[in-house]
Amino acid sequence: MSHSNFQEGYSGIDILGATYVDGEDIFREGEMDNAIYIVQTGKVRLVTKLPSGEEIEIADLGPGEAFGIAALCDDRIMPRYATATTDGQANILKIDRAKLIKAIYDDGTLIFSIFKAMSRRARNLTERLVLCESIRSEEPPEPSE
Repeated sequence: MSHSNFQEGYSGIDILGATYVDGEDIFREGEMDNAIYIVQTGKVRLVTKLPSGEEIEIADLGPGEAFGIAALCDDRIMPRYATATTDGQANILKIDRAKLIKAIYDDGTLIFSIFKAMSRRARNLTERLVLCESIRSEEPPEPSE
């Protein structure tokens, strides 16, 4: 990972930018963190593990999309619920929660972009859940013994 300054379009917020190589983890499920990330270039996959060990892809993100947004909603540093991994080389912006909140106070329009991203992700997950439930309800019942 190489660090550089990718602050274009994000003036007023102290941002740490980094370039990640293909397949590099930005953070891992369970790690403690309170930063929010934005994909500047490249792609990022968010994956979580079920108790069975099976991996489920939560999102496939591209330029301009934010992740780690749940950190904005809690005052405590919380464990990540997914692993974020690059799919190809990617430039990623990392924004500290406290600095982002200050920027939101300074420019209230920032919160609308964050809500838009959260809404889009929730809608996508809801659609996937409905699809999974409809497939599951179509499965024949297991034979009884």
